Amino acid sequence: MAFALAIVRPRVRLDGGPPLRWQWGAATVPVSPGRHRVECSFRWLFFANAGKGALDVDVPAGALVRLRYVAPTWFVFSPGKLTHEATVAVEAPAAGWHPDPSGRHALRYWDGSRWTSHVSTNDVVTTDALG
Repeated sequence: MAFALAIVRPRVRLDGGPPLRWQWGAATVPVSPGRHRVECSFRWLFFANAGKGALDVDVPAGALVRLRYVAPTWFVFSPGKLTHEATVAVEAPAAGWHPDPSGRHALRYWDGSRWTSHVSTNDVVTTDALG
């Protein structure tokens, strides 16, 4: 199963928003403080939400939460396992242009506490609501 899943990428949704770029295993994504619903799955053949796992995470101010997603071990339609590994107190990323977590654009503006709708692709700045 692991070999077959190497050709697909997991999709993570925060609070029902668009899928974010994700690698197998653990990842940290900057989000605003508060409670967030995290869902992870992968596309397998004709099934858009194979191995779906979900978790509610409380993110304190000034912290990042590291999550780990593990796909089902032998049957892709079983639920995957999404776990909360740690809450790490860090300084929030500086306000500025950062890679767009939705993957729809090259860059998205982080205002120091949340992602804004301002995006940039090929040096063209426009707006696109996140979520």
